[in-house]
Amino acid sequence: MNFKKLSTQNFLMIFIAVIIPTLSIGGLWLSDIYSKSHKDFITLKHNYITSQKNILKTQVDNIKNNIENIINIYKTKTNNSLDTKELQYIILNQLRAYRFGKDDYIFVYNTKGVNIMHPVKPQLEGKNLINLKDKNGKYLIRELIKASTSKTNHFVEYLWQQPSTNKIAKKLGYAQNIPQWNWMIGSGLYMNSIDAVLKAKYTKLQDSVRSKIIQVISLFCFILLIIFYFVYRRIDKTNSSFLLFHNFLEHAHSTSDLINIDKIEYVEFKQLAKDVNNMLIKRSKILAELDSKNAQLLQQSRLAQMGEMISMIAHQWRQPLSAINAVSGNLTLKAKLDKLDNDTVIELGEKISDYSQHLSSTIDDFRDFFKPNKEKREAAFSDLIKNVLNIVEDSIINQNIELITELNSKNTFNTYPNEIK
Repeated sequence: MNFKKLSTQNFLMIFIAVIIPTLSIGGLWLSDIYSKSHKDFITLKHNYITSQKNILKTQVDNIKNNIENIINIYKTKTNNSLDTKELQYIILNQLRAYRFGKDDYIFVYNTKGVNIMHPVKPQLEGKNLINLKDKNGKYLIRELIKASTSKTNHFVEYLWQQPSTNKIAKKLGYAQNIPQWNWMIGSGLYMNSIDAVLKAKYTKLQDSVRSKIIQVISLFCFILLIIFYFVYRRIDKTNSSFLLFHNFLEHAHSTSDLINIDKIEYVEFKQLAKDVNNMLIKRSKILAELDSKNAQLLQQSRLAQMGEMISMIAHQWRQPLSAINAVSGNLTLKAKLDKLDNDTVIELGEKISDYSQHLSSTIDDFRDFFKPNKEKREAAFSDLIKNVLNIVEDSIINQNIELITELNSKNTFNTYPNEIK
């Protein structure tokens, strides 16, 4: 569990270390997009209003210039059949029909504030509106007359009824004067019309910004997925190396298998695995040397035991050999005294045969004792003890030791019998 927590913490640390700068950059980028879009809209708004003002100015200026040209032409002709009022009447009728927008028209006042022509509200014609105020209290006719003679700014903002809605709306007026007739001609743009166009442009700009934001978010999500994938792959490879060492250490006490270096990803782990493998190789060599030394010690121990056993063999053979020698002497003596009969020969021969078999049995017992066993087999406790007593019993008895045995067990176990003996 600690190992898993460590790998998880490593993953989170790396992922957070990457995601925070990534999100910060993404946030700054989005903020820059919003800021730029806001500036773009301000610029767009300014440029559009400026363009509409220029259009309005151009329209009114062109009308002013045309009227002045007509007046100058009229003055130069001596045979004009029209007087000034008739000429003004013709021009006013032409201006009354002039339109360059749904709510855009030309109006004409004299410099005293009397309305000369108003195509939308003809009921105002002939009235002096010099003291007319809008809802904000602005003397709008005065301001327009003043602006018409201005050298810098011919625009005036005021409130006026919009023809298409019959509602009061903000209007941007532009005025020019015709000094030959003391006229002020003007026109205007209703700002809500400009606002409607700007709203449509702003909506389009928002859609563009929203599209950019979606692209940015998609890009950063894609980048984060790639980062997540590669970080996960790195952590997974690190975990694999850790698990390889973990599994090795779990079984290192019972096996001498080496770590597979080809399965390790990082150079540091490869070097650690090489060191561990070298340690295992050295341990195997040391264990082999220990086994060899143990075998030598065992052999030396067997040789020492063999010396003791030879003494026991000599001790056990001494009595049978003495008995054989005695029987043989007795047999020779009776033959010399001519007292040897068949029964005596048979009796003494059987004794010599018994003693010889005893010697042979002793040799077999010692040979089996020193014969190495490489395979385990079932052995009984009592049989093992009897086999050992056959070798050492005489030595024990000769030491005036009374040996009492009660061998009643019939249990067996799997062992190397000669090693036990």
